[in-house]
Amino acid sequence: MTDPRNLQQSELSDIYVAHREDLHTYFRRRGRPGDADDLTQEVFLRFTGARYTPRDDGEARALLFGIARNLFNDELRKLRRARAANPDRGEAHTVNVDEIEGTAPTPERTVTGRQELDAVLAAIETLPPQCCKAFRMHRFQGLTHQEIAAELGITKSAVEKHIMLAVLRLLQATA
Repeated sequence: MTDPRNLQQSELSDIYVAHREDLHTYFRRRGRPGDADDLTQEVFLRFTGARYTPRDDGEARALLFGIARNLFNDELRKLRRARAANPDRGEAHTVNVDEIEGTAPTPERTVTGRQELDAVLAAIETLPPQCCKAFRMHRFQGLTHQEIAAELGITKSAVEKHIMLAVLRLLQATA
């Protein structure tokens, strides 16, 4: 297997199809059913940026689940820090990132962030219409794959493929 950053779209799609449901289940079983789709996609985003070259599907799976475990632990730590910082506000409180000391973006980071956002928005506009619609519904409206499939009159698998294509194109646009 080649470096995940250099995989062909079809190879990455095959890996995605082979392991998406297992990753989704992994997050659902750990008490994150509402976030399972987003966390699964984040795992694949991190996988495509990995510097390790898996030799076969078994190693790719191990890498994916290692990323999933780390991502889950990161999310858990964030939640614990938010609760510790605001114990009187309960679980419903959202933390403003700028409230945490030292996290306000520098002017350079703000400019870079705006440039990256412009590149992502331009890449979204170049997606095929159905792919663009599925991606927007999922990322901007928060709809599940099943809800998108029902709305667009396509299969859940087709929705997954559209979203994966969108994610790949966005990665290429920001690379």
